[in-house]
Amino acid sequence: MPESGILPLSPANGFDLGGDDPDGLVARFRVTQLPSNGTLSLNGTPITTSTVILPTQIDDLVFTATNPATFSGTTFKYAAIDNQGLEGEPADVKLGTPPTTENQLQTILPSTATTLTFPTGGTGISANDASDRDGNVAAFRIDTLPDPFDGVLYLGDPLLNDRIVAGQELTPAQMATLRFVATPDFNGSSFTYSAIDNDGNPDKTPATYTLNSPP
Repeated sequence: MPESGILPLSPANGFDLGGDDPDGLVARFRVTQLPSNGTLSLNGTPITTSTVILPTQIDDLVFTATNPATFSGTTFKYAAIDNQGLEGEPADVKLGTPPTTENQLQTILPSTATTLTFPTGGTGISANDASDRDGNVAAFRIDTLPDPFDGVLYLGDPLLNDRIVAGQELTPAQMATLRFVATPDFNGSSFTYSAIDNDGNPDKTPATYTLNSPP
């Protein structure tokens, strides 16, 4: 859910609200159960369970949360109606909130292998360094890597040569074993990572882990 609380239910945002009919065609859609904690609208007008939604309009639905700051997810149901007027079994649509990931900072010495730590004193990245209002953090994704001129991220013991690659997903337990091996020329670097919740939704604003060089 965006901070604005306004979410277009379009394919661009990962929604596919279409339908099909094996012996004809889908003529229209109907929302059979409205969501709580917000409003569904079509072209700026709130819909009801009797609103006729044409196939060309289904991707134009917009959900607006009543209170974006406290929104923790909701669901609604909709059904396809064919050209004979027969209504299909309603499908569930879940509207959740993506997790949020915290920025981190650590000072790294050149030519060292360091397990990543946090200003709070914890060792390794854990689910406590991210949150999800409508579920829990199930994994993390390394989105970008440090500049190889400055060093390499490893999973566990660097002697095992298990290098992290961009886009790799790790459990919180695996993240707690991340180690950064700095080169002799290390002069500061960073990488970005995102939390992924139990619904498979990633944080859309990745956090930055800054690797500082000593003063």
